[in-house]
Amino acid sequence: MPALVQSKQGFGSGTSLTVTLSTATTAGNCLVVMAGAVTSAVSGITLGGAAGNFTRLVHVSAQYPVSCWADPGCAGGQTAVAVTFAATDTGFVTVYEVSGLTATPLDLNASASSASSASFHSLTGTTTVAAEFWVGAVLDATYAPTGPASPWTNLAAASSGGHQWMSGYQITTATGAANYAGTFTTATAYQAVAVTLIGSTGTPAAPPVQAAHASFPAAL
Repeated sequence: MPALVQSKQGFGSGTSLTVTLSTATTAGNCLVVMAGAVTSAVSGITLGGAAGNFTRLVHVSAQYPVSCWADPGCAGGQTAVAVTFAATDTGFVTVYEVSGLTATPLDLNASASSASSASFHSLTGTTTVAAEFWVGAVLDATYAPTGPASPWTNLAAASSGGHQWMSGYQITTATGAANYAGTFTTATAYQAVAVTLIGSTGTPAAPPVQAAHASFPAAL
């Protein structure tokens, strides 16, 4: 059964962003990293200065690139998660350390975007395993988001360079569709992503599915 060990996030401007975990990692757990920037994609992630086994689970190539990465069976005794972007940018990173996930954890992912909307969403299909760790994130142009209600648990919204970020998670005991959805105080451009990760007691019935996502304009 999946369990959240710890979470931490950071944000700022530059070509890289380091999130320092509150406690050292436990060997064999999985690090799940949600990252977003205004225009630049993530080019690499290290744990304690080493590349580890980080694999990109989903990447949305849009004006607000948002991606999800996982390091199953992570190294122990480390606290520094460094995310490098392709260029100098305003970036946001949320790191989750999770126990009880499979060695190849991806089940489903989905993304959605809009050039102007007062609400956001990212809805997957129906998951294939009851016990999963679901994670989501949204990056928008201007207004602080209100995240999805319980059973989602949202970390505090982060703001940098006039842009807003929120990420959240939930641990499931039944199959269902993961929808990381919420609202803004005023219509704004956004990109949202949801990913479902398989608990170690479950095996997916079908290969991972990449859900279609709306196209995003080249510039606002």
